[in-house]
Amino acid sequence: MEPLVVETSLEIGDWQALQTYLRQRLLGRSRRKQLLGFLALIGLLLLVFSGSERLFGKNASLPLLAGFLLASFLLLMVSLRQAKAYRPRPDSPLLARARMEFAASGIHMTRAGQTGLTEWRAIQAIDDTATHVFFVLDRALAYVVPKRAITSVTPDEFVARVRALREAAVNPAPAAELPRVAPPAFTPAISAEPLPEWITARPLAAPVPEQPSFWPSLKRNLITGVRTILGRKVSPTDVVPTFDQAAGLLAITIAVAAILDWQRGPSDASFDSDGLYTWALWLGLVLLACALIARVQSPAAETRKVFVIALAVAPWVIAVMWALEKIPVLARSEEVLSIVLIALLLSVGFNVARAAQGFMTLGSFFVVVLASVLLGRMDTLIWLDTRTWHESSSASEGDNSYSDWSASESLLFNEPARIAEAVDSLAPERPGTSDVYFVGFAGDGSQGVFRREALFGQKVFATSMGSGERSIELINDDDDRIAYPLGTMSGLHYALSLLASRMNASEDIVVLFLTSHGSKDDGVSVQNGGLPLNDIEPEQIRRALDTSGIKWRIVIVSACYAGTFVEPLEDENTLVITAADAEHTSFGCADDRDLTYFGEAFLRDALPKATSLEGAFKKARAAIRAREKEEKLTPSNPQLYLGDAMRHKLDSLGPLPLTATR
Repeated sequence: MEPLVVETSLEIGDWQALQTYLRQRLLGRSRRKQLLGFLALIGLLLLVFSGSERLFGKNASLPLLAGFLLASFLLLMVSLRQAKAYRPRPDSPLLARARMEFAASGIHMTRAGQTGLTEWRAIQAIDDTATHVFFVLDRALAYVVPKRAITSVTPDEFVARVRALREAAVNPAPAAELPRVAPPAFTPAISAEPLPEWITARPLAAPVPEQPSFWPSLKRNLITGVRTILGRKVSPTDVVPTFDQAAGLLAITIAVAAILDWQRGPSDASFDSDGLYTWALWLGLVLLACALIARVQSPAAETRKVFVIALAVAPWVIAVMWALEKIPVLARSEEVLSIVLIALLLSVGFNVARAAQGFMTLGSFFVVVLASVLLGRMDTLIWLDTRTWHESSSASEGDNSYSDWSASESLLFNEPARIAEAVDSLAPERPGTSDVYFVGFAGDGSQGVFRREALFGQKVFATSMGSGERSIELINDDDDRIAYPLGTMSGLHYALSLLASRMNASEDIVVLFLTSHGSKDDGVSVQNGGLPLNDIEPEQIRRALDTSGIKWRIVIVSACYAGTFVEPLEDENTLVITAADAEHTSFGCADDRDLTYFGEAFLRDALPKATSLEGAFKKARAAIRAREKEEKLTPSNPQLYLGDAMRHKLDSLGPLPLTATR
């Protein structure tokens, strides 16, 4: 059988016909698959809605979810419209003149001085329309032959013959039925008739163009990143997806983040390499998202190309978010800033997925949506601090000038009696009612802010949870050791044991409020002049509570590095709230202040207006983060842990305030 030869130049209309055919092939599904896809979409929406309360808060979950879905739909429509309107540039190799020869061995193509062979086994199907013939390589790639270029035979005969060639190659006849003749050798048409001048003017074995050098490729990728983030049309050929480019773009991303972090940090900030470990985690998460996008996009898609495009966009995304944080309205609202980040990630993610392959599938759309939501709200799920510049902090030194040891011994000897007297003065427990008891503890007596915060906490919880006549205070104050029992670990242990005997330990709730300086290794600082006092470690608090037998516990720690208390105190019957995580300091513990930053945000501003402790914490955390950003402080990252049993216990009490029911 003589080979079939077609010489043609593709036009814009041919390219659009190919894109339309591929989209129809990608989106064409059976009724069963359509039903399964619809059910999967409904399941995904239910999953997002069920998790929206944790991501966005209970009161804002529904409107935010509705806005998110609307924004996703609009972005999908824009993406599909841009993909449909995409046209290759006039000088694109896709529109170059080509010579295709269809022989028994496969499809031989000559284009721009280069030749190639595609075997028939690689062709999945041959489809034709009224104007074109498509040779499908996979669900996202195909050759297109305009029927206007078929001149040697009729288009119908051409389709029949190429299908016969493919069938013979894919399903050869049994050996006994094959004629015993030598296999035909491929003879290029150049031996039968002279090639046109546009082919003979170029050598058929032209060398492969050299890869552009590093710096021009880097510039090209960065420009592609700008076009991508602006939503401009980007072709897969616009990016250089090499390993050295990935490394260079990653270095630029980290450098931009470090420079902007240094600019927003305090003047005495020092470099901290711990942020690089968080960057490594972010890198792994982005790489995983790129791999998923590539896999659902097309079997021929390259993860490296998607990853390089994402890295090309990353420096500009960081710069845009840095600029948005300068806007006061956004800086004051963590939720609004987070939603803006998710919208930006959605837009960029759609453009990245489309730029890597020239189109975007429904599967890659959902991967981009989920990845954008998770990455945009990651800081509410786990603490990922990418900052490489942190404020230098120094621990306060206690005054060890107290020299009257006989007076110290006498003072400490009298503490058990003073604590017992304070506990005996509490209102009695009421059977059948979950009473709330408050224990305040001001650890550092060198600064009056801790005494003031402990006493203020007592007033707020008296109003919000009805603990007014069931409150005691253990307070260290260099200027006053008479008004209240001293704050010591042994005194706190003794107070909890006495309190457990006075209350219903299996029904009532204890709120333990600790406020002081703190450190990573020693826990809460305890000092009162030169008294020989030891700091309080998290494990000591856990042992004291367990020994007392008190079941329902609310522990609030207002101190630097207070997050060290979370893990040791985790329990189904416990709520733990801290002013900072285990790696960062909190702020506002100056002696001339009434409350710390955490005390102002949680006790003064959030709790009196909240209907739940969890809601008050979320509001306070957002206010603290906004204040720290405005003052260019390293985020303290307040923490909350709430056991399931304690959640049900608090829900059973009803919304705050509880004063009316007590």
